[in-house]
Amino acid sequence: MSINEFLSRLEGVETHGQNQWSAVCPAHNGPGLTVTKGAAEIVLACAHGCKRYQIVQAMGLGVTDLFFAKERAGSDQSEKAPKKEIKGLEVISAPDLQKANLPPIKYLVDGILPEGTSLLSAASKIGKSWMVLDLGLCLASGKSFLGHDTHQTGVLYLALEDSLQRLQSRMKTVWGKAPAPPLFGFTTKAPTLDRGLLDTLDDHLQRKPDTKFFIIDTLQKIRGQSLSREAAYAQDYREMGVVKEFMDKYALSVQFLHHNRKMRDDGDPFNMISGTNGIMGAADTVWTITKDRRDGCEAVLHITGRDVRQSDTAIRFDEERCMWEQLGAVDWLAEQRARLEYNQSPIVKTVKKLLEQSLEYRWDGTASELMEAGKYIAQTYLSLSTKKLGREITALEKPLFEYDGIVHAASSHGTAGKKHSFYYQNFGQFEELPDDGQQELPWQTDSEK
Repeated sequence: MSINEFLSRLEGVETHGQNQWSAVCPAHNGPGLTVTKGAAEIVLACAHGCKRYQIVQAMGLGVTDLFFAKERAGSDQSEKAPKKEIKGLEVISAPDLQKANLPPIKYLVDGILPEGTSLLSAASKIGKSWMVLDLGLCLASGKSFLGHDTHQTGVLYLALEDSLQRLQSRMKTVWGKAPAPPLFGFTTKAPTLDRGLLDTLDDHLQRKPDTKFFIIDTLQKIRGQSLSREAAYAQDYREMGVVKEFMDKYALSVQFLHHNRKMRDDGDPFNMISGTNGIMGAADTVWTITKDRRDGCEAVLHITGRDVRQSDTAIRFDEERCMWEQLGAVDWLAEQRARLEYNQSPIVKTVKKLLEQSLEYRWDGTASELMEAGKYIAQTYLSLSTKKLGREITALEKPLFEYDGIVHAASSHGTAGKKHSFYYQNFGQFEELPDDGQQELPWQTDSEK
């Protein structure tokens, strides 16, 4: 059979050089097939691990069809490929989709990890392997993870950068003396994608059919060789896509561990994921961990995906138990800390005490007088200097008003500097407009409307 006739029987054919093509593999009905024209035969290689005879059988051919006829070995390039059969689109109307009885999205971890293909990316040695070890143990035992309920399932952890000794030590640290969940398994060796990884996983499923979640630590360890003239994005998306298709076909889930690049991106933490956008694009759910300080215990877990709401959660690494714990939503935590800092401020304590002692709930005085009062009320120096105290009072104006309804005003006091006034706002003198009387301003955010 000629190379052109052979290619005409395949779907999704793309050229990668003079004598190499990629296509959908008919044996597993997914991407990953590489076709190479040799001197006397057609050479086939499937990233899924499909055998040559399986591929040709799925095409209705035999292995002998891979060899060129001698009289035609030099004329294949000039032959015209037969016309391909056009497959129609499978279309569902909007009303039919609206009424369709489809199953709901299923979650492994409620709210943050749906079933499917996911990616956890973070800087090297930041604690992501500790996180997935805890995740796997929680899923295999049905315990909560980061404060979220889990749905118990079998787990296989491909810890391809670890030894059994290290894994044993880590599991004892995380799990203690409690019996380990029998649904959790480990392996430290696995082939790459182009050397039969998916066949190996399929074999494991035959022996352990209760395994529904795979952890691959790391993505780089299972990647194969790029195809001829294959761009980095194409390779990233193809390899992630091959695994995703395998998982989707058997209703399985996988989480890849990956590294972040060193360059920080405060605007979009997902831009820090190493590699091209093909990696993130092929994943259903993406987690990434960022830290302000590498030696700090606190971090932020950023989550986005097709079936989850984007979220930013503050987390902390418990160095004694070597486990991550949830602190709360980043915005909520920042507000709580700002309120705590406000309540503990010696300036705030001094001002509130002075107002409490005044019959009119008002205090007027200079920064020097406020400094002197602070020595007795807060029993400390309110600031290093009166000038710096003035700046700190200005910074406290908004929280003083928002938290306690205290208004601050400053006026010139001649050579003595500014005179500061603090008093409680009397809200009774104002009448709030009814809802229908408030005009929406074009620059208002949702929280301000």
